[in-house]
Amino acid sequence: MTKQKTFMHNTQQHYAQLAETFDQLWQFSPDYEPWMVEQIQTHLALQPHEHWVDFGAGTGRFSQAIHRYAQPASTLCVEPDAAMCAIAQQKTELMSLQACDQTFVEQPLRYDALLVKEVIHHLSDRLSFWRGVKPQLNPNGRILLITRPQETTLALFEQAKARFAQHQPSIDLLCRELQTAGFDTQVSIIDFPLRQTKSHWYTMLRAKFMSDLVGFSEDEIEAGIIEVDKHYPGEWITHADRLLFVVATNKKQL
Repeated sequence: MTKQKTFMHNTQQHYAQLAETFDQLWQFSPDYEPWMVEQIQTHLALQPHEHWVDFGAGTGRFSQAIHRYAQPASTLCVEPDAAMCAIAQQKTELMSLQACDQTFVEQPLRYDALLVKEVIHHLSDRLSFWRGVKPQLNPNGRILLITRPQETTLALFEQAKARFAQHQPSIDLLCRELQTAGFDTQVSIIDFPLRQTKSHWYTMLRAKFMSDLVGFSEDEIEAGIIEVDKHYPGEWITHADRLLFVVATNKKQL
């Protein structure tokens, strides 16, 4: 098994165990979700007559929030993990499909917009995925890819930052792959300021809320927390979540 496949396998097992508590672990701050929902709608511009897909939707938490905010014709949650997909299926206003990236692009689907939010490092073959998505999209369809730069601004310890950079493809590479698959790309860089109690942030770290933390032992996490603690005096962690919003549309014919 390759390192990438091992990483993906371990991550899938970890998130399957966290399915019931995943939404609480990812609660950066009370205003993070409404801000993110507004950003997604700003970039995707979903219309009431349109159908869209949230790939890697997890429990469907953001899918549901976007569905209620934008009120499109339909919302399809696609999630590889069975436990998380089962939670999404309980949200009856949404449609749900358990599928990995390879299985998803084999589906005879048509839709107007695709969201790929913070799951780019879980795709087994990104270029094949984009090429498979292209015929599913309607002519005026678009993709919104939300990811992070290789140098994250989150308050992680140095080894975690290094591992994140190792697994995170560069924005230049991601745009080249989308362009190779027949899309034009436009990138926006947006920071969301975060201020959290240390107890909250350390609980997230101990739960290994990010996939890049999965490979660290409990002792390594505790050592990492001590390292982070030295950089942030007092009871608060003040940092930022720097996000890249990539809108991909069909290339214009010259």
